[in-house]
Amino acid sequence: MDSKHVGWAAAVLLVLSFTAGVSAAAEPPTTTGDAAIDVPDTHRQVGQNNSTGLSEPNLTVVIDNRTVADGDTITTDDNPTLTVRANGSAPIDLLVVRVDGDSRRIYTPNSTAVNETATLDVNAGEHALEVLVQSNGRTTAHRATIIEDSIAPAIVFSSPFRTGNTSIYDRPENNYTINRSQIQLDGTLHDHSDVEQVTIELRYHGQGIDAPWGFRKRIVIDDPNTSISKSLRLGPFNEQVGAGQNSLKITALDSRGHRRHYNVNLYVEDEDPPSIEILDQRLINTRSAVRLTIRVTDQVGIRSVGVRRGSADGSGLNYEIQPKPVGARPIEHTFTKTIPLAGDSRNITIVADDGTENATKREIEVDHTQLVRPTIEVRPDTLRVSDNRVHVEGRVYDGRVTSVYAETVGPTGNTVDLAQIYGGGVTSAVTINETLQLDSYPARVRIRATDSTGREHIESVQVAQPNATADPETASTTTPDSTVRTNTPLPGVPSESSSQGLLGTLVEAVRNLVSTTATGESLEV
Repeated sequence: MDSKHVGWAAAVLLVLSFTAGVSAAAEPPTTTGDAAIDVPDTHRQVGQNNSTGLSEPNLTVVIDNRTVADGDTITTDDNPTLTVRANGSAPIDLLVVRVDGDSRRIYTPNSTAVNETATLDVNAGEHALEVLVQSNGRTTAHRATIIEDSIAPAIVFSSPFRTGNTSIYDRPENNYTINRSQIQLDGTLHDHSDVEQVTIELRYHGQGIDAPWGFRKRIVIDDPNTSISKSLRLGPFNEQVGAGQNSLKITALDSRGHRRHYNVNLYVEDEDPPSIEILDQRLINTRSAVRLTIRVTDQVGIRSVGVRRGSADGSGLNYEIQPKPVGARPIEHTFTKTIPLAGDSRNITIVADDGTENATKREIEVDHTQLVRPTIEVRPDTLRVSDNRVHVEGRVYDGRVTSVYAETVGPTGNTVDLAQIYGGGVTSAVTINETLQLDSYPARVRIRATDSTGREHIESVQVAQPNATADPETASTTTPDSTVRTNTPLPGVPSESSSQGLLGTLVEAVRNLVSTTATGESLEV
């Protein structure tokens, strides 16, 4: 020990002589061999000992070459260097340095100028520093907070893998296998100072025609506060070629320049094919096409989606999603498609591929009967009866028909009159405006429409005999009746008088002989 330091006895005697002249109580001796003093209220002590008229010492505290004002907080590296400079008009009797209440250094310089330097051996974290100087019976205190940050920041991960079971400094495993390509990288940050930045670097190393070089992505999060949460898209693992590694590097940087790196390899293995859902299906007005709303999903990514008319074992696709490279494949895609139905094609096939040897084919069988079935509308308010004739108006629409007839039927079911309204190619709209013969009552007016599959659809309206006192142009009607028959369409029959009597009865008999009653069916997918 040099001339500035004294042993335990001298320090104790000096402390006892100081406390005898002040109102504050003395602190019990420490067990470390150093003498220490407690200054609960420096300003009160200074006021009580101001009788000499001497000013208190000028005290300067420097930590790691940075001047620290009274009450400041400073962040340091491992074991910071403390320098204390004190100058006074009276000799400085005692200088004490305390850390977290423990006296680390005690000096008895007995000089008006003091310049002492020491290394503070402290652990990482926050510490309370107190420097006490006694001169001429008065004590000056200088307090500051030291945050020692010599350790790089740590991340405790919670998704898609977990760490921190034993310590915040636990590291993840080198390799993880997951079953989805869309992940959420979540974690909490730990550091003794501030984490200024977190960098996430993702590299996918693929192989194949879609991704010969893979892809990369870099995300920088400035001032992340206490946590991170970022959505990342990974690439799939191709077992056939043994390629498809996602290399993930996460770096945390604090305000002291300390960095911690985490390196993880993620492998996305997909064993499930894409899912295809039919959200909505409907026929468009012409009934020559079907409109479908389709949703396709896959946990790893949809490489392509295609639609075609025909069965699942057919060929050719009209792509809704063209084949996309890894990294650009959607997890979910919803679209609406209008698909014409022509010829004998009654099936629609949807194909979804995820690029990992998994594909889904969904075949929809369209009920063509429902597509071509027409609607027959007879307007009862247009029925006019006069001179054994009836006039009827209406329309056939919303279907595909090849012929339309109107006829009157007597009380015994005999055909009285028959008129062809339309006969030719397939059409979806026919106007009804006909006048037919009557011979007795009650009678019925029938409209017969044959669709493009040969099925005949019938709508009937009853005609009552006009009242003798009523307007001869009026007729009473009942609710129309509808039937469907499967027929071979008849050739056109002119609406002339020759169609009455025996010929009409013969035609009706032939129709009833070859007809079978059927019902329309709804579209089933």
